[in-house]
Amino acid sequence: MSKPTVFLDTQVFITGNYQFGWGSLKLVSDLAARGDIHLILTPIVIREVRKHIKLDAKKANDSVKSLQNKGRILRNLGFEQVFGYDDADVETRLLDQFESFLKHSNATTVSIDPVKPSAVFEKYFAVSPPFGPKEKEKEFADAFSLEAIRIWADANGLQVFIVSEDGDHRTFCEGTANLIHLDKIEMFLELLLSDDESRLKLAHALVERVMDDVEKAIAKEFEDKGFLIMDEDGDVIEVTVDNVELPGLYVVRMEDNEIYVEFGSEIEYSADVSYKDPESWIYDSEEKAAIYLDTVEKTIKRSIEIDGYFSVHYETDPPYHPTLDDLGLAPENIEVNVSQEDE
Repeated sequence: MSKPTVFLDTQVFITGNYQFGWGSLKLVSDLAARGDIHLILTPIVIREVRKHIKLDAKKANDSVKSLQNKGRILRNLGFEQVFGYDDADVETRLLDQFESFLKHSNATTVSIDPVKPSAVFEKYFAVSPPFGPKEKEKEFADAFSLEAIRIWADANGLQVFIVSEDGDHRTFCEGTANLIHLDKIEMFLELLLSDDESRLKLAHALVERVMDDVEKAIAKEFEDKGFLIMDEDGDVIEVTVDNVELPGLYVVRMEDNEIYVEFGSEIEYSADVSYKDPESWIYDSEEKAAIYLDTVEKTIKRSIEIDGYFSVHYETDPPYHPTLDDLGLAPENIEVNVSQEDE
């Protein structure tokens, strides 16, 4: 029996925040390195990921530079990570992590050379998947990648799991013999456990027993994060989580009496903020700078979708006594806009 083969769309890396060191991407890499699964990519996806890493690294650098400017007072308190930040190093390190991911995974690069451009243009003019009715030109990269994977899968007589949240990818796969679409990488990982149905059911049952602790831990972890006001000059004083929802919960690994879970959460929270009133400024000709006379202090309500992971330890024999072992949320810092309407 052949090992499961999986293809990851570019968007999987972007929504996964290029977190090659933990979570689902690391688990896929480790499974591929052990030979439990086969990871395939196309040169288009690899180049797109590199491009987006460069773009997102620039956005991160710009955000830090803004914080360095607005938060100059923080120099008096240290904050070496902010003011000693090397923006030239960020892009290089992220790209190196991606290259290490590819090498560790033993990823196969599927050539797009067998794809006939005429076949792709035929789908383009017919508005056939992966081309949709809007912004069709943006789908050319996907069209070449998917057609290359289809040809490769047919030639090797293998089924390939296509992981992408793009609905046009799903429709494309439905019209093929060997491509199976999944929305999330966590769905693929949980599918690997589905051969042992009783074990998977036990995992979900044990996870359910610790969900109260999970939600409390998510709230505390979120409240302890760093919060940055992006649209005004000020600070987030305190954050209180009002509600936690977990619409996506996936058991991705079970070993050594440990259950590993990836999740997507929706968090509603209140934030006490203080910032310079943008309508109260005057120009100081001596300082040659704007001076703000008033400060706005208020509580805002916001919501955010955020991914994370946790693990549950359990004993070998019933009643198992499951306990929450570890939990993490990404990203480390939460950006807040105070000017938008409360949610």
